[in-house]
Amino acid sequence: MAIAAKARQPEWAGDPTSPSPSGRAIDSRSWPPVILLGGEGNTFSVARSLAMVGIKVYAINHNYVSALRSKYLTRIDLPTRTRGVESWRDYLLSSASDHLKGSAVFCCSDEAIKLVIDNWRPLSARYLLEPAAPETRFRLLDKLLTYESASACGIAHPKFWRLGAGQSLGEVIQTGQFPIILKPRLSQHSRLIGAKYLRANNAEELKRQYQRCVELSVPVVALEFIPGGDERYCSYYTYIDEAGTPLFHFTKRLLRRHPTNEGGATYHITDWNPEVAEKGLRLFRHVGLRGLGNVEFKRDARDGELKLIEVNARYVNGNALVTLSGIDQALLSYAQLTGWPYAAPEKYRTGLVMWDPIPDFLAFRALHSRGELAFAQWIRQAARADITPLYDMRDPLPGLHSVMNLAVAAGRLLFKRSSYRGGDGEIPQLVGRIKP
Repeated sequence: MAIAAKARQPEWAGDPTSPSPSGRAIDSRSWPPVILLGGEGNTFSVARSLAMVGIKVYAINHNYVSALRSKYLTRIDLPTRTRGVESWRDYLLSSASDHLKGSAVFCCSDEAIKLVIDNWRPLSARYLLEPAAPETRFRLLDKLLTYESASACGIAHPKFWRLGAGQSLGEVIQTGQFPIILKPRLSQHSRLIGAKYLRANNAEELKRQYQRCVELSVPVVALEFIPGGDERYCSYYTYIDEAGTPLFHFTKRLLRRHPTNEGGATYHITDWNPEVAEKGLRLFRHVGLRGLGNVEFKRDARDGELKLIEVNARYVNGNALVTLSGIDQALLSYAQLTGWPYAAPEKYRTGLVMWDPIPDFLAFRALHSRGELAFAQWIRQAARADITPLYDMRDPLPGLHSVMNLAVAAGRLLFKRSSYRGGDGEIPQLVGRIKP
């Protein structure tokens, strides 16, 4: 699918922040390469931005990730004797990576951020790391610490409870309003429970779900569920330089996720929302963030207030849409680390759409079954798409590989559907969670 805005004329939004890029010719061979750790659609987008200006891009990731098939990056295959992020760390700190010394390391997943936090000193001696201090990145990585930070600076959030060793669920049950959700404090632990969070509609369910987390050694925070549909989600993006100056302000909103209220976003729209920007920047300034920041809110259907959902101090899957709107976060980050001549523009285009076709069709199916979205309306919305996370006619292999992954996963579940309580309904659930 072409990466270009359609014929309709978008609006422009944003605050004046910095001068335009110089546009002068650059010999990219003299500039350090970039190593991307983890991710999926965001990895593809970041690699494309950097490679198209001649910056060499390497990627370390799980073998099943579709973005690794991109022509815009060089995949680093690691020995299979060690698995997961441990192998990433071992490679980055070994003599095998000596030829990459001086490269910039960009994190595209939470597990990558945790790796960098845990190995900050030795990694910083070999590579250019993003500027956020390890303690700040961890505060924005750990859900409990994030909510505590929001509370401290007056940002509305769901009611939450700290859970840990020796603590019971008594206070949650007595003072909370069901449904209550249990969310892993570190999102990479979501794989262990098979979902972003576990939902409990009563006290018995809460006890059972919490016991499951304890048995899996997954630290969780208990939260009140914020009611309302996925169209109530919105987010803010920025980059804060070493002096504490935000170099751009960007907001977008959602129409759909899959699965509803839990899975990845399937339909995004760029807009300009000063309220979202103000709250997001207030949180980032409170924690002392430097570098990239993304914060997501949901407008509570009960009181109309924006409530904090989650924060990411890294590239997220909406990165391609931010880039299309006019703000190339990958080049901006690279410029801040290396002196590459790029500055964020004063404005960006609003009204642009990023659409993830297969998950969004499944989101439509769920909404249609409840009488909330007509087929004709969904088709009209899909026709507005300007960009997708992985499908690019100039580089088709990541998109094709993603479709193959989903087909294989669906086929396996169809074959084994009798062993799943949800039957065929498990297939769309998996599609919403298959991406790392």
